[in-house]
Amino acid sequence: MRVERPEAIDALKQYLLSNTAYPFLVAANSSADLKALTRSLPTRVHTISMSDYCTDDGLPDEDAVFNVLLNANNPILLKGAGELVMLSGNATFLRRIAGQTFSQKIIVFCRNQGTELERLQQQNTKFGSNRWCELSSSSDVSIIKVNASVPVDSVSGFKALLKALEDFPAGKVYVTTEVPIICSGVISNAYAALRDEDTSFVIPEGVLGEQEWTEYLANRSLEANDIYHWRNYLKLLLFGTVSPYFHLVAQHSPNYAAYRKELTHAILHVSHESDAYQALYQERKAFLKAHQEVDISEFVRDSHEKGANRIHYLTDNTILERRAILEETARYGLNLPTLEEVYPDLAAYFNEYQFSCSDGELLTQYFKDYKKQKASNKLDPEFLQQVNVLSQPGNRRYNLLPTRNLLVDQANGQGAGLYWIDALGVEYLGFIKRLAKELGLWIEINVGRATLPTLTEFNRAFYENWTGFKCPKEPNLDKIKHEGVPAQQSTGPAIHLADELTIIRDSLITIKSCLVNHQAEYFLLVSDHGASRLCVLNQHENRWEITNWQMEENGKRSGRCCPKSDADECPESATENNDHWVLANYDRFKGSRRAIIEVHGGASLEEVVVPVIRITLANEAIECHVLGTAVDEVATIIKPLDGPTVMPVYCSKPSASLFIKIKGKTYPAIRSEINPLEFSVDLSMYHEVWSSSFTFEAVAFDGDNELSTFQFKVQRTKRMTRNDRDGTDFFSN
Repeated sequence: MRVERPEAIDALKQYLLSNTAYPFLVAANSSADLKALTRSLPTRVHTISMSDYCTDDGLPDEDAVFNVLLNANNPILLKGAGELVMLSGNATFLRRIAGQTFSQKIIVFCRNQGTELERLQQQNTKFGSNRWCELSSSSDVSIIKVNASVPVDSVSGFKALLKALEDFPAGKVYVTTEVPIICSGVISNAYAALRDEDTSFVIPEGVLGEQEWTEYLANRSLEANDIYHWRNYLKLLLFGTVSPYFHLVAQHSPNYAAYRKELTHAILHVSHESDAYQALYQERKAFLKAHQEVDISEFVRDSHEKGANRIHYLTDNTILERRAILEETARYGLNLPTLEEVYPDLAAYFNEYQFSCSDGELLTQYFKDYKKQKASNKLDPEFLQQVNVLSQPGNRRYNLLPTRNLLVDQANGQGAGLYWIDALGVEYLGFIKRLAKELGLWIEINVGRATLPTLTEFNRAFYENWTGFKCPKEPNLDKIKHEGVPAQQSTGPAIHLADELTIIRDSLITIKSCLVNHQAEYFLLVSDHGASRLCVLNQHENRWEITNWQMEENGKRSGRCCPKSDADECPESATENNDHWVLANYDRFKGSRRAIIEVHGGASLEEVVVPVIRITLANEAIECHVLGTAVDEVATIIKPLDGPTVMPVYCSKPSASLFIKIKGKTYPAIRSEINPLEFSVDLSMYHEVWSSSFTFEAVAFDGDNELSTFQFKVQRTKRMTRNDRDGTDFFSN
């Protein structure tokens, strides 16, 4: 019989006043109803809880409860009987009580058991409406069984569960128990606990492992210092991102393991020719630079899938990638615009350095060609022929240069510091120029010749005789040239170049630090000798066999020179110095140990010609621009009808060696006799065909130092006819 709460209370009162010996059963469902009914009972009604007759994690002793009811001296309210049926699905005990007569009034609350009481009435006509009632409210409690390993706040054991239910709670009751129970749900793991807590939590379970879900359940923070941490991944999934690159990462990360990989690999999903690529590339590069502890080796390996386009996906963030870029340069050729984007230091290495010394044009072209061949790992036969010609007596152009010792001695004792990089040849001067500008250093480059043979033992006097401040010798460049790097094969590309550039960069940073700390007024960056990669690639023995190689110093000479006592005659390609025969071509003496990476000891230009670089701090920025215009303004140069086209230039600091570069061509600047800050640049040395719509870019230099960049246009003073305009540009000739 379904009734409302007031009717149920009246039914309980009438039952307590009646003469019946049967218990009265109340099927109440809601927590509010059960508590209201309990409060309505007189104080003389004692309460018995079935949970008191349970072991910690076991069912109650029903016989013991039954005996208590039989021997009661007061009216009894029995709690837990209905909950026992609800949990076990077994109504035997409830039926036993319902069919028994007692000496005292027995009230039994049967939560959620209306159906069972209806069934009793149908099966037993004596169990009429005067012995039970059912309230019309709905159930408001559910039981959730929890795996003991899941950190969810729950009651432990069946006894604790039954006791909790006897207090008539509403909502979810969580329990860990070994007793089989009927429940509304099971939380078997941390993810299930999260879903139970928040049904709107839509992140699939498979994105994280059980350990991560367990940690998240215990601590809901989504912040972690390590971008590779699963919390950052989950944050990305839950809240998205405004970052295009991390959006790309999320698109390709169905789980945490994939996320860790895609942080480096996601860029491989995008064509380097797409409009979005550059922005994605730069964002990824900046991100990985800030997290250089990341292992990039797997990405470097997998980037091979891009074939000839692989270089576009690499960065200069890590040494592994820098070496890989050199591999691609050797495989597919030199692409300076691409290198400017992916590896600016390597692009700067290939910058043409214009020598202003004796035979400057020859040295400029020679080392331009040398660097390309070193990077490509190929020796051009025409270049080899040039080396052979230069090796002959009378053609050894290094003899026109001053000695390195002389250049160094001229600065000794004048407040200068000395920094020695072993095996630093002039091939790096283009890189050093750019690096100096980046670091805020002012440089003056001179080149000289080393002492022959080009071995350290013959070329260390400049360091030993230095009386001022000097840093310890930097030996690692020479070491790399002899030993290479772990990933390098003797016949493979010159990937050691990446490590060489790093050593030079670190050295200039050290020099700057010394200058900032006033350890010297300026520094001389000097080397004992250079080295040759192309000589190793040549792999050619001459016919002069040397049998006594005790002076080989564990093979470091590699046949590029030998004591005169070990050979009866001088090879035609050798020169005599310091009681040694020194080879000026790319040969090595027969029977000698072949070098693996690079070699020195001989008299090729790359072994002999060495830099002597004066380095100071650039204390102020120097601006150059067209006279009469603002710094950032595009100036207009008037081309007269007759006479030269002259560009007037203003420089914020007097210069004795100012020149302008336009599209790779050099234009000397002539200082005004009136104002030392004003210069004129004659642009008429080439055939001039101008377009007034074309904007030229000029770069100003003071010696070896880049000052600033400015733009200009050229306008004719006469009206041009259609036949006059062909759109060509003399700078492109």
